[in-house]
Amino acid sequence: MDDRLAGAFLLLSFVTSNFTSKTVSPDFLKMLQRHYFLRLIIIILLIFFTVNFTGDNINIKDHLINTFVLFFFYLLMTKSDIEVFGIIIFIISINYFINTHLQYLAEENKQNTEEYKKYEKYSSYITNIAIIISFVGFSYKCYKLNKKNKNFNPIKYLVSGFDEYKM
Repeated sequence: MDDRLAGAFLLLSFVTSNFTSKTVSPDFLKMLQRHYFLRLIIIILLIFFTVNFTGDNINIKDHLINTFVLFFFYLLMTKSDIEVFGIIIFIISINYFINTHLQYLAEENKQNTEEYKKYEKYSSYITNIAIIISFVGFSYKCYKLNKKNKNFNPIKYLVSGFDEYKM
């Protein structure tokens, strides 16, 4: 059972770990601190190289599309309020556990059982809920920022660093 939210979980693990920065050259770190766009490119590369969406038979076009969909989902999640972000992390974690169980059932050749179908349905619902909450959370954050700053641009906010739009 391949699941896109498992990729989000992996990506968030990478981003939040950040304990490896001392192993990289100081010049490289300064460049990343100055150029937010480079950090976004690194996130896209992390998604592309670490998340296998289609199993062993990878169609590069589909893989790129899925990478950018997950990247967009990542941006929506991280640009929401912290409470919404926490809820999404919780939901993704639950979905990860469900998908781990689905993988176990698949390895035991139990894909045609009621249990498998039930958990597959749960996984689908949870994925959709996480996506909806991400969109709603991002929209609400944009609404709050727009009330505070009439020149607010949601696209710019989505792809810019947090320093430009402080609450």
